[in-house]
Amino acid sequence: MLIACLSLAFVCMVLFKDRWPEDVRGALIKFLDNGEGNAKNADSDADAFLNGHSSNKKKNTDAMLQFSRDDPASGTSTAMSEYLNGKPPKQTSTSSSDSDMVSANIAEAAGGSGSSQSESSEQEEGETSYRYKARPPPKQAQIPKTLVVPEPTDEQKTLNKEAALMEELEQHLDNLSKYLKWNLPYKSGRDVPFYWAVPLTGVSLVDQVLGKCYGLVQAADQASHIKGHEEDKILNVLTEENGELYVNVDMGSLAGINRAKELHLVTSNVPDVVRSSYFYETAILFQGTAKYGKCFTMMRDPIDRAVDVFRKLKASSTNPIFQSMTLEEYAKSSFIEENWMVRFLSNEMDGELENQHLELAQHVLGRKCLVGMTERFEESIGRFAKYYGWSNKVSKEELTKCKEDSEVAKLVNDDVFTTVNLGEEISKDDYKEGTDLRKILAEKNNLDIELYNYAKGLYHRQALYT
Repeated sequence: MLIACLSLAFVCMVLFKDRWPEDVRGALIKFLDNGEGNAKNADSDADAFLNGHSSNKKKNTDAMLQFSRDDPASGTSTAMSEYLNGKPPKQTSTSSSDSDMVSANIAEAAGGSGSSQSESSEQEEGETSYRYKARPPPKQAQIPKTLVVPEPTDEQKTLNKEAALMEELEQHLDNLSKYLKWNLPYKSGRDVPFYWAVPLTGVSLVDQVLGKCYGLVQAADQASHIKGHEEDKILNVLTEENGELYVNVDMGSLAGINRAKELHLVTSNVPDVVRSSYFYETAILFQGTAKYGKCFTMMRDPIDRAVDVFRKLKASSTNPIFQSMTLEEYAKSSFIEENWMVRFLSNEMDGELENQHLELAQHVLGRKCLVGMTERFEESIGRFAKYYGWSNKVSKEELTKCKEDSEVAKLVNDDVFTTVNLGEEISKDDYKEGTDLRKILAEKNNLDIELYNYAKGLYHRQALYT
């Protein structure tokens, strides 16, 4: 019976060792670490403590603290001493006690401040807790606040719009790189004369002079010249009844320009002149080749040109709207052309025009084209012939006789710059300076008027080089 009781007491001592007083535990630790020689002292200290001798309590406490600082065997602090001093043990193994501590840490991190609450409750009960403080939970990632971009001001919107427009216009200029500057000397065999044809500026008269009087082969923008040859598989020169020569391509449509590209028009050396209103689209003919375009054109007062456009519509259109329409009604309608020249030179056919489009048109015209003026027709034709070397093909007498026979001279003298019947004439007094009709026409062609005024100055400057 005694043995059974002692065994039960020993088991209880082991199970409830955490609740022993500090002095008793210190004595037991000494016994375990220092062997049987010290066991007797530990027992004495324990007996003294149990018998109420307070003097031994301080002594045993000092011994425990001394042990907690130094390990007699190694001279360094031990895991047990660190544990007794409230420090987390070094995890040198994956023992069950370590696993319990890790589990406690995880539970504490997941549950917030559970450990601190447990410690405070134990301290309130008057007991000392040696549980080490768990590692603080990881800080949550700081998610940056969404940047609030302030609404751009009107000035910034304008600057952004201008920057985008200028970038677009720069791209247009890159597309025209195969057109050489007019002030570079024309080189036969490398350069191909390109006639940028503005409707009702004397195109039909230039056509007759170049075709009949100078005998040039033209790749023109009039489908009637190649009727019946629209699907030819090879390039060929067609001769009309009046003796004019045309290549079997139509440069007046995008499909015709693409076909001319496929047939290698500019590298064939067949045409002497390529004529089209499509400035940018015709540039593809020169891309990927060793050929370059050299532009020339005729310019005319935009108001006079707008009036003749209306006359042509009224005379040739089968639409009854135009047949009963007055010039003033036309000027106020959506049918009127709006800055035709600036649109074609800036490649902005549908959108709203800005001053930057005018600047681009001036840039292209001023650098790429030799300019002629319709009201100075004879002088302009002579300038073109000299620049491209056509004047060497015909004498002045032959040229004069040719113009008279083809009635070009008569039409020019009468200020009629087309061979097309425009129908009923309209007096210039109806839209002279100061009239309301003139103001409406000028408003619809305001940028073309500025371009025309620029062209007049350019015409005089180019006289020094041609």
